[in-house]
Amino acid sequence: MPAGSDLGMHLLRCVNEMVTPLFAQPEARSSGRIGSIAEQRLQIAGQLEDSPSLKGFLPEAAANAYPKALALAARETGLGWESFPAVCPFAISELLDDDFYPVP
Repeated sequence: MPAGSDLGMHLLRCVNEMVTPLFAQPEARSSGRIGSIAEQRLQIAGQLEDSPSLKGFLPEAAANAYPKALALAARETGLGWESFPAVCPFAISELLDDDFYPVP
């Protein structure tokens, strides 16, 4: 699997873990979910370190990951797409910031 697709998968998982408790299930903000976000961020940071040229693809990769993350969130929560923002509510810097965790 190409490094860029791995980057997209880690962004998808990170966004999904952030958006679900923020907009659908506030009670789902657990230590496991926070740990998963941290793990995805570590994976993303590692990929960017190994392939610095991927940094230029972050906005596109995040934009492509968001609809997929919403599909997972909708399936996970049983809510419709309208329960979530139409565009990703997180900046790239927030997705990568080890200290940023959205609060419902």
